[in-house]
Amino acid sequence: HLPDGTWRLWYKDEATGSSCNYADSTNLYHWTDHGRVPGLSDRGGEAPNAFHWKGHYWLFRDVGRGGLALYRSDDALDWSRVGTLLADRGTGPDDTGTGHHPDVILSGDRAYMFYFVHPGTSATPGGPPDGRRSSIQVVELKYDATNDVLTADRNSPTMINLQPPKDVETESKFD
Repeated sequence: HLPDGTWRLWYKDEATGSSCNYADSTNLYHWTDHGRVPGLSDRGGEAPNAFHWKGHYWLFRDVGRGGLALYRSDDALDWSRVGTLLADRGTGPDDTGTGHHPDVILSGDRAYMFYFVHPGTSATPGGPPDGRRSSIQVVELKYDATNDVLTADRNSPTMINLQPPKDVETESKFD
């Protein structure tokens, strides 16, 4: 949801080589497609995920074995690549692959990224790899104000205490 009241959707367009495109809507029913997102330099990618946090818009794209491409924007339109996260293997028993398809949950002043990996391990020691198994992981994102980027230490324990957004009523409308 953008400050002017419109909504923006980022999506993968396979017809244009898996480029990241965007569309806007004033009502979430009718959309205007604007084509490719300016500033995204990666040729292919999928699972774009954008959010506003720490005074910037951030966008992640899964670029395969290259990890998660990280972009920053001040207006949710013109983007600059500022890094890559989760390209290296983690040290946890089920976090031994590249991170894929992230989603971010903001809670208070904290941000948590959920992602999946294909650990490629077997339930039986010495057994064949299980290439189809997926494992969901979570890591807390940190804002590095000095370099104006996000970081993620996937090898540190992540403790979560999710809080409801301040602008959402906490009482159920179905009671």
